[in-house]
Amino acid sequence: MSPNPGGHSYSRPAIHRARRCPLQASDSDRVDADLARIVKQQAGAVSRRQLLQHLGASTIDRWVADGQLVRLRPGTYAPATAAISTATRLHAALLYAGRGAHLSHTTAAQVHGIDAGDGASIHIAVPADRTVAAQPGLTLHRSATLAGSQVHETKGRLRVTSVARTLIDLVDVTARPSLDLAWSDALRSKLVTIDYLSEQLRSSGRRRRLAALRGMLTELDPALESVLEAEFSAVLRSSRVPPPTPQHEIWDGPLLIARVDFAYVDRRLAIEIDGYEFHSRYDRFQRDRERRRALKKLRWDVVEFTAHDVRARPGETARNVMELLAIAA
Repeated sequence: MSPNPGGHSYSRPAIHRARRCPLQASDSDRVDADLARIVKQQAGAVSRRQLLQHLGASTIDRWVADGQLVRLRPGTYAPATAAISTATRLHAALLYAGRGAHLSHTTAAQVHGIDAGDGASIHIAVPADRTVAAQPGLTLHRSATLAGSQVHETKGRLRVTSVARTLIDLVDVTARPSLDLAWSDALRSKLVTIDYLSEQLRSSGRRRRLAALRGMLTELDPALESVLEAEFSAVLRSSRVPPPTPQHEIWDGPLLIARVDFAYVDRRLAIEIDGYEFHSRYDRFQRDRERRRALKKLRWDVVEFTAHDVRARPGETARNVMELLAIAA
């Protein structure tokens, strides 16, 4: 997902009154302190329903008119002095979607740290008995089985579908080979086991796709990726190239944008090694283009080397890395 999920820009109306925003509270004011705690827990977002538990409607309307509250989505706001982050927008989306809503699909994958590519839309799953009006930048899904072990809450108070449920949901919005990458990434990171994922598939009710998905699981072996990465590391060591950080995660707030094979973090230089045995099973595998754009927005440069570069031209590959480091310095 890009650093601005949904593609929205949020303008801040001018504040016409000099008095402080009531949500930037001191402990001496009980109402302000309660609201400030809620706002902090939700990364700056707050719903009208939450405000009404502490304040009158006329007060809320006055704060909005005065510019002390900025509207994020219908019925959701942030204090004008708050920094609008990715986490703020995710909380605002959940508050807008209301009861039983959870981040899902590619958005949930990013929250779990699964490399599923990013998207311009925030995906939200809501209970099947509820209808939520469409909103720009939101993709809404209705589910009759959104409960129990299939959902949980992060430390940042974001409600999200479980890892297994998220991987199964990706089947509906992600094509192969990107789906294979996401599933392999989750298995390699030990976020889920093949046995548990197979069990969840059997109980998912997706009978038409069950056989194909179970077949795909038998093909996934996350250990295959480690072989060429180890060879690349050995090439760098033998040429005395400064060692990069392997399997580096690049985050935008609570969302994983990418897990790159190697990274020189201080230079914002990412290196990807293509041509793994796993990747070669699929014709012309390419990383998702939106993922690359998101990395560029975060000021990361991404460079690719192939298996041929590593095995047939190790000296040239090492020299290229040194030149890239010099350029990025």
